[in-house]
Amino acid sequence: MNELEAAIARQPHRYGWIQTLAMNMQRMKKYDRALELFAAACEGDPGKMSWRIRWARCARLARNSDLASSILDRLVADFPDDPAASAAITKFLMETGQRWRELDMRLQYEEQHADDANWMFMTAQAASFMSRFELAKEYLNKALSLKDDKSKYWYELGRCLEELGETSDAQSAYSNAVLRSENKTVLEIGVGKIHEMKKTGTEP
Repeated sequence: MNELEAAIARQPHRYGWIQTLAMNMQRMKKYDRALELFAAACEGDPGKMSWRIRWARCARLARNSDLASSILDRLVADFPDDPAASAAITKFLMETGQRWRELDMRLQYEEQHADDANWMFMTAQAASFMSRFELAKEYLNKALSLKDDKSKYWYELGRCLEELGETSDAQSAYSNAVLRSENKTVLEIGVGKIHEMKKTGTEP
């Protein structure tokens, strides 16, 4: 234990200080030590959800996805009614390519995010990735019922409808995507520009 850690150990609210020190260790890329400190802080004050999410993020940076998954699984078990917990684990599953688990979790915790258009959109994207296009269509329509001014929602609906062979409805969705785009080039050129932008990861 160095001098700083010894000083922290004497603090009355030391777990907050330990968590801060863990973040500093993470910034210095001393991941093993950061993980030890995050573990100590979260064990000392397990009610701090944000700390546990940071701990999982640190585990990912340390290339320890199994630990990150374990932390987030436990988080959801401990906070089953908190939308932040389900949001954290679905984000992790998406980022680690576990789209089948992500889809299952999004469907399981949909009620917590009933008014969140982006949750519905991300559910649709996970469904599309798994080639479940009817399900994707259902959730894109849910997203649009909550927020119908998002060009990317309409665009993804168009792609989904194309996969289902619903060509006429797909063209209508693409038209809505163009009309709602804030990109001047999209407005001038049309849906072809959105296709191009999607390939480069640019917001239409």
